[in-house]
Amino acid sequence: ALLTAFGAALRAARERAGLTQERAAEVIDVTARQVQRIESGRVDLSLVTLRRFCVAYGLDVRDVLRSV
Repeated sequence: ALLTAFGAALRAARERAGLTQERAAEVIDVTARQVQRIESGRVDLSLVTLRRFCVAYGLDVRDVLRSV
């Protein structure tokens, strides 16, 4: 449940940032498949990758962690 909630929060942030999964993957330096799997809650991510998501989406890591 936690990974699903976390993924949903990242998906919503990506959409607010106006990015497709493909464009987000390019900015974050991961594959589009990895973005899809993280957003669907099927895979965990490292803190380094989380920070990349946050930078790409204009978020504070602490706010993201508090939201789930």
